[in-house]
Amino acid sequence: MQNKLKTYLKTTELFLKGSSFYRGVVLTVAVVLPLFIFNTIGLFAYAPAIALGTFLNAPSDIPGSLKRKINGILISIVLTMLVTFIVFITKPVFVLLLIAIAILSFAISLISVYGFRASLISFSGLLAIVLALAVAKPDLKSMLLHVGLLGIGGLWYLTVSLLSNWLFPKKDDDQLLSDTLSLTGKYLKVRAKLLTKPNKREKLSTKHLYFKHK
Repeated sequence: MQNKLKTYLKTTELFLKGSSFYRGVVLTVAVVLPLFIFNTIGLFAYAPAIALGTFLNAPSDIPGSLKRKINGILISIVLTMLVTFIVFITKPVFVLLLIAIAILSFAISLISVYGFRASLISFSGLLAIVLALAVAKPDLKSMLLHVGLLGIGGLWYLTVSLLSNWLFPKKDDDQLLSDTLSLTGKYLKVRAKLLTKPNKREKLSTKHLYFKHK
């Protein structure tokens, strides 16, 4: 029981120190802070669109080079703004809306073939289509304002992400190194058991292949 408790506490500690939890904290701060600030200054009506822009452009912020991270978020910002505007202007005519959704869905889905980061940018674009359908904007001015605020939200998230990367530049590297060492340790344990427990060779060989191809 004591060993299980220690294992649980250790796992919890590693999770709280991990890059995934840290990225979740960064996203939470980036979304909540504009809501708080704009509510304080009496301009809360603009805050939801900025928070939405922050949320839409966060998925592409994954481990990688700083250049690719910046480019990925900027591409995501442009894509979500463009998609939202197209859905807005075609929404009054149902046939045009269907054609626009079909073309956008196909074109955006093709972006995912360029890798994992690109697939997350594609996800942001598809999510922007869905969210734009749920937002009603009666005139061109309100449409442009909403799209502009989405862009501001995306740039705000990029700023927060760069600031967090400056404060903790090795967070992702340390997480990847930690995961690599953990998997290497488990792999070596299985290799050792292959020598010491020949009667369980078939079962251990299956584990060995699992770690080898993970």
